[in-house]
Amino acid sequence: DTPKDPSPTPPDSQQTEQPTEGSLPRSPAGLEVMPLVVKGERFLMEKAMTEQARQRGLGGRSSLEPDRGMLFAYRHPEVMGFWMRDCLIDIDIAYLDATGRVVAVHRMRKEPPRAPGESTPQYLSRLPSYSSRRPAVIALEFAAGTLDRLDLRPGESIELDVTALRRE
Repeated sequence: DTPKDPSPTPPDSQQTEQPTEGSLPRSPAGLEVMPLVVKGERFLMEKAMTEQARQRGLGGRSSLEPDRGMLFAYRHPEVMGFWMRDCLIDIDIAYLDATGRVVAVHRMRKEPPRAPGESTPQYLSRLPSYSSRRPAVIALEFAAGTLDRLDLRPGESIELDVTALRRE
């Protein structure tokens, strides 16, 4: 569920803290959380805005609540590829362009963990990459089954402030 990079991915399976009055919760990794409404359903999205947070992604998590997810924002549009490095759960992903239009969706499946004696390059080389196919600036990750439940498809738009997110 992370952009391709060979850096390690530490496990992270704690629950999200509950919000205090007037604030949103922090994620298990201490990331800022923002609300996002997709096709009438409300999600709390962890904002993976630093390279470290992007590389960790949802790797190592043993669960993801149906109303939670992770948002990755990038300054410049590019064809992206995410993979399921160290992921313990299946994840749905939607890529958005600079206007908030969905350009690709994937149902990413967890991969067998790194085998004893399997080198890091061997492990990484067997992981499939899930491409945005077109230039994108936002990647949204959700619990498995979310894309089907929402019937979210390429060409649809998601309302969010892409410009502000790209500046963070």
